[in-house]
Amino acid sequence: MKNIFTRGFLQAFEKDINLFKRLFDPFLISILFKLTNSGSLFFFKNISFPLWIIVFLFALLFLNNTRLYKSLRQVSIKELFSNIFKIWLYFISFFSLFIYSISTFLSELPKKEAILIWAIMCFFTMFFNNFLISIILRVYRKSGHNQRKILFWGNTNSLTKFKKEIDINPWLGYKVAYWFCPDVYGIKEFFIEDKLIKSKGGLKELKLFLKKKNYDLIFYSNEDKDKTDINTLIAIFGDTTSCVSYFIPWANSNMNFSFNNFGNFYFLNLWSSNQTYLGLLSKRTFDIIFSILIILILSPIYLLIFLILLNDKSGDVFYIKERSGLDNKTFKMFKFRTMIKESNNSGFKLVEKNDKRITKVGRYLRKYSLDELPQFFNVLKGDMSIVGPRPHAVEVDKEFRKKISGYMQRYGFKPGITGLAQIKGFRGDDNVITLNSRIKEDLRYQKEWSLLLDLKIIIKTVSVLFSDKAY
Repeated sequence: MKNIFTRGFLQAFEKDINLFKRLFDPFLISILFKLTNSGSLFFFKNISFPLWIIVFLFALLFLNNTRLYKSLRQVSIKELFSNIFKIWLYFISFFSLFIYSISTFLSELPKKEAILIWAIMCFFTMFFNNFLISIILRVYRKSGHNQRKILFWGNTNSLTKFKKEIDINPWLGYKVAYWFCPDVYGIKEFFIEDKLIKSKGGLKELKLFLKKKNYDLIFYSNEDKDKTDINTLIAIFGDTTSCVSYFIPWANSNMNFSFNNFGNFYFLNLWSSNQTYLGLLSKRTFDIIFSILIILILSPIYLLIFLILLNDKSGDVFYIKERSGLDNKTFKMFKFRTMIKESNNSGFKLVEKNDKRITKVGRYLRKYSLDELPQFFNVLKGDMSIVGPRPHAVEVDKEFRKKISGYMQRYGFKPGITGLAQIKGFRGDDNVITLNSRIKEDLRYQKEWSLLLDLKIIIKTVSVLFSDKAY
């Protein structure tokens, strides 16, 4: 009982509350089904029972094998809503298939209208029980309640980075309650944004303090300059019953972390691809079909632009230039020419806003990305995909691969005509800040790729075409 008052009701019974939700959602869904489809019975041999019991068992098995009930502290609001919607959609789809597969065992098939009403009610049930409650908890944590007390081991640089993330995300409900600093620094206190942070001591004090167990989580960091043996720290923290996490001081947002193991050896993957052969095949099939349709539908526009550029005296109709592709292999990328043809000795120069090299016709083509239309032939050739990281000039790659960590990882996917970075507004302006944001979105796309995501990006690209960020 004392533990409840010191840690808080929600924290003390967190696992029990989660278990209740895992049972309550399927129960409520089955009750709603009973209210909308009261007459259906399931027959098997000489036994019969109401169909809503089957619904309860199906929901219990299905929902508890999804990400619906995982800890929501680290999940963004957008990701949470997206997860709930996807799970609901999959649940209704698979349940409908399941019902029709066992239709011979039913006294009568549920009516389509009743299933539709039930499906809508299921969505609002899952939405309220998971999304709205999560919002309420976030507001509650932000006000200083239901917080997790963190014990942190590390130098001042690591602590500053760690505490900054906690301060800008108060809804996570984390608080650095105790800080221990490596002995080599001898630091007792220092300031982070005018707030005085006091150290509880070094390694000796840490060992004694861990026995008190008046903290919830342990986070630690270790660098070579700390002069603390990593095995010593692992032994100390491993001698506790607390959840222990390692804070990686050299990590950056461009990295895509995942774990792997070879036998008894474990590896931390900094960059990795989750592509499967079936995924690659489905993406390639989609690319071919979509490209053929676009070329056929827009053939009059292709012909019109071709004739206009043919009569233009600024240069050739097409601009063909080498770009980096999959696995950093170069290919010839096609575009309609939008700039005056320069001599081969003029060297490479990035396009700027109000660039004098852009022709009158070219300005309109670039404004609506019509100059990119020939790239659908690149897609048919297999050099590009409809959706993927935009291919940069080889000269840009040579310059920025030295400045941005993980820059070349974007070429683990085929380059695309459009991409996640483009619909986020990261177009033009090839500077370090914009490119860093672009790389982050490119690698996020690789991590989260699906055909559904490709469709979303294609749809959103239409609205981005009218953005004034391209030139």
